[in-house]
Amino acid sequence: MELVFVHQRFHPEIAGAAIRLTELAVGLSDHGFKITVLTSLPSHSTENQIPRQEIYRNVSIDRISKTNFNKNSRVGRI
Repeated sequence: MELVFVHQRFHPEIAGAAIRLTELAVGLSDHGFKITVLTSLPSHSTENQIPRQEIYRNVSIDRISKTNFNKNSRVGRI
């Protein structure tokens, strides 16, 4: 079975949600699931340091650039 997770943070981020999702994805992969994660580039890196695509412990990771919408406007929050 194949599962796709879409989340703002994932490995190598150290935020709690990123750690929990990484552990869940790796655990499911260890049990035979094919896991793909769509996530953003880590906030502490530049685009050249972290690959846009990689395999981490049998989990396929696809990273996309973040948007720069103004979070103080209604359109930006949507």
